[in-house]
Amino acid sequence: PKGVFSVTNGVIRVTGEEWGALVTEEEFSDYRLDVEYRFTGTRFGDKAKKALDSGILFHSVGPDGAFYDTWLYSHEYNLITGASGDIWTVGDTNARPDMVVVGETGGTLTDVSMPEGPYRRHAIWKEGGKRIELRGNRRLCRFDIDPGWTDTPQAPLAVNERPTGEWNTATLVCRGETVTCIFNGKVVNKAVRVVPSRGKIQLQSEGCGVEFRRVTLTSLP
Repeated sequence: PKGVFSVTNGVIRVTGEEWGALVTEEEFSDYRLDVEYRFTGTRFGDKAKKALDSGILFHSVGPDGAFYDTWLYSHEYNLITGASGDIWTVGDTNARPDMVVVGETGGTLTDVSMPEGPYRRHAIWKEGGKRIELRGNRRLCRFDIDPGWTDTPQAPLAVNERPTGEWNTATLVCRGETVTCIFNGKVVNKAVRVVPSRGKIQLQSEGCGVEFRRVTLTSLP
């Protein structure tokens, strides 16, 4: 009723006023997904004090609203100022102990916006680094994230990120249990074992205005 989702001239417009998602009817595996997106700069609620944020939730399973009364259980290619390409596990260890992301890490990052509990330390991806297993609502950061990154409106842009209002390209490559995140043509993150390895795809509404265009899904052999 609030018109959170609309389509105009081939552009999917998401106001972000309510949290939710556009969800595919079908499940997918072994594919390449290319999405162009840009933030409009609008924020709602507590996002007024945080970085512009949205995401592509993939390998989504279970009922609608299973996680946080909002999304399907899934994994996320995060779209957020300064850290687009981070991988999140969008789940709960008690309800979905079978959901796991295994990545390689070369360091950790203190996220001051989440000072308590298991979210305080996040892994930073490094090719060939130490294997790390993530379950629940955990995060594997892109390799070149600014060590001073914080979830605030002052979050610095990533080294190859275009500013608010300009189009960026997020590419997700899922082959078997391996997931690779490419941002504006550059590989920024990778997980070597992602379970489940098949599911629906969700485009998020998460308190920030965002637009999507040229959404292309290509099947891989």
